Amino acid sequence: MQLLARLGDVARLEEEAVALLALAERSGTRQTVAAAHMARADVAFLRGRLVAAREHGLQALAVAEGAGLSTMAARINRHLAMTAVNVGDHRRAREHVLADLAQARQTGSPTLELNARFFMMAIDLVTDAWEEVLRAADEMLALGYRVGFARGVATGLAGRAFVLAHRGRPEEAARCVAEAREVYGRAAAADRHIFTMVEIAEATAALAAGDPGRARALAAAAVATPTVLPCLGLTVLGEAQVAVGDAAGALGTARRLGGFGPGAPWPGACGSWIEGLARAALGERSAALACLRRAADRLDGLDMAFQAARCRVGWAEVAAAADDDRAAAGRADAAEAANRSLAAFDRLGARPSADRARRLLRVLGERPAAPPRAATGELSERELQVVRLVAAGLSNAEIAGRLFISPRTVTTHLQHVYGRLGLPSRTALTRWVLESGLAAEDT
Repeated sequence: MQLLARLGDVARLEEEAVALLALAERSGTRQTVAAAHMARADVAFLRGRLVAAREHGLQALAVAEGAGLSTMAARINRHLAMTAVNVGDHRRAREHVLADLAQARQTGSPTLELNARFFMMAIDLVTDAWEEVLRAADEMLALGYRVGFARGVATGLAGRAFVLAHRGRPEEAARCVAEAREVYGRAAAADRHIFTMVEIAEATAALAAGDPGRARALAAAAVATPTVLPCLGLTVLGEAQVAVGDAAGALGTARRLGGFGPGAPWPGACGSWIEGLARAALGERSAALACLRRAADRLDGLDMAFQAARCRVGWAEVAAAADDDRAAAGRADAAEAANRSLAAFDRLGARPSADRARRLLRVLGERPAAPPRAATGELSERELQVVRLVAAGLSNAEIAGRLFISPRTVTTHLQHVYGRLGLPSRTALTRWVLESGLAAEDT
């Protein structure tokens, strides 16, 4: 059953679910009953019926916990977390992931723990906790490489790629994706529902690099089979479709997002966003403004500040383009919306989006706030470990062995550090470590 769910074979999964339900009615064993409810939850999720998926998942969880089936309960909690994050209920998603993580740690299985950590990272990603995403990615890479769990490594790299792309470092994001593909290898075919996260990250990096055609192809491949974050994949696809001039395709994607139903506010908001972008491309100004305003308000209500800010700056661009009697009022509202978005982008370090907001403000005759200066000490814990070992004279290969990561990952960390600190070489980095008092006493 789990393999069918991973492959996204909905038809066969539904057949097996019916058979399992019949078996559960005959046998009455709690494990079979829980598995039957879980199969129905899988089918509902893969068909986009998220409310039904949650209901079946809760039934499965009640049976599994009542029977003391801890491993099954961990998987069910993970499924419920996946359902909740796609709906937009991040509080419930975290509750289920924390339960999954606790149960995984009780079993002592690092692979189960890595699965739980991936879903926590996914929640942090969509709720804009980007520093937490980078920290979690570092931990997943270290543990994944140490125990030889390709999925843990690849998903950690995908999470990092998303953040790097949105922060204006598409080349680094692309390197993360390339490493993820190399690590996953042929196992990706049998793990489609997870591997699609790598494809969506790659599509995001392609959009950031100014290659919407490639982004569209990648995102289309990702959502052609079920993925753990269908809302994210469809939203990236819709953005790419608009960017290549396929407004009709984007409207179709918006309808798919809306098809998750009224019980799924995040897909509904993203559907309005993509429809707004498509309507703007078609010159349907009033419809575009209404869709983008509705999307921004809904995303604000879900505490998804980055997506809300992107909707709002898109609304501002359309409003600012008015050339009739409404132009003056529209431009004033556009400036207010652009400034509000700019503050969110600067807080997250989303430089390309911040640059877009600043350009709009200058067109509107405003003087935008200056970009914040990056603090030289704002390195992640893993980056600090790497630079300390560089200062101690270790090669990239030696650092990789010490930290249980790949040499390519060490290179990616160093490129990030060089860019963040404005340093040209290992020698300059070593000097910076020593002058900052960051050298490790015992390496």
